[in-house]
Amino acid sequence: MADPYRDYSVDPTNLASGQLLSATKSGAWRYPLMHGTNAVAAAELIGDGTNGQPLKFAGLEQTDFSNETLEALRKAKKLLQIKDQDYELRRLDCPAILFVSVWLHGKSDDIIIPLPPARGKWEAFQPYSERQMIKLLKPAAQKRLKVPIGSPLI
Repeated sequence: MADPYRDYSVDPTNLASGQLLSATKSGAWRYPLMHGTNAVAAAELIGDGTNGQPLKFAGLEQTDFSNETLEALRKAKKLLQIKDQDYELRRLDCPAILFVSVWLHGKSDDIIIPLPPARGKWEAFQPYSERQMIKLLKPAAQKRLKVPIGSPLI
């Protein structure tokens, strides 16, 4: 089992108004389950995790997101700003627009690394600032708000 990280999500309404990281809500803790150097699944636990209450098992996820997260971290280790300060690993998503990323949260800045599929709207595994990511995600969020729920986005 690898070190856990927290899952955060943002609503498309916030994105459509130009808010991203400040509008996130924390969700489950993810515990990557490893086989050698490969992530084969992730256990999800819910709860605060900081208030003394035990976390509760929420499910087991077997998708490529665990290995994609590891790939994003391998690429992030090569970034110059990583050497200047510590970053906390977080996962950031907006399910309504099919966006998932690694969010490296630092004291002075944040780095967002989108995971595949990118669908031609952003570059997977490339680092972005919050401002750059808002510029890329805002049109998709605005479009999503105009499409009835249950209708395909793509």
